[in-house]
Amino acid sequence: MTEYDSELFYELLYEKSESEFVSYIEHTEDSEILHIIAVNYNWDNGFDVPRSIIDNKYCDVGTALMIFIDADGYSIFFDYEKEDCFFKEWFDFMTYLKSEIDGNRFICGNIQFIPKLTRADIFHLKKRCPNINKIFIEGTEGVNIDVPVI
Repeated sequence: MTEYDSELFYELLYEKSESEFVSYIEHTEDSEILHIIAVNYNWDNGFDVPRSIIDNKYCDVGTALMIFIDADGYSIFFDYEKEDCFFKEWFDFMTYLKSEIDGNRFICGNIQFIPKLTRADIFHLKKRCPNINKIFIEGTEGVNIDVPVI
């Protein structure tokens, strides 16, 4: 990543409006850039940016899985009620993302992401969801991206 890229990502993450940020993502054709943005995204800022990343046709399945896990996606496999509006927004986002991953909608093989699960975690997931897509347990193949913290 060049110094220019670093400065651009900093501006997007901390200085630009959300609409400018989303517009940049919508026009990005580089899966690694989408991954770097996703890793550095502050979840306190809502779901519009992550949604634009996963809706980008260049979003890699490794990035989608990383977003799923960073947003506590494993909780979706357990019974939760949609109580408040933020939780409902999270629940709707996670349900959509899970279905997109399950449906093999993302391009594959570019970016590696391996979930950090213990044997106990895997046991509980498989017990709760015997037909869980193996990607949620084994992760994705590809290149391990060294992502800078911006």
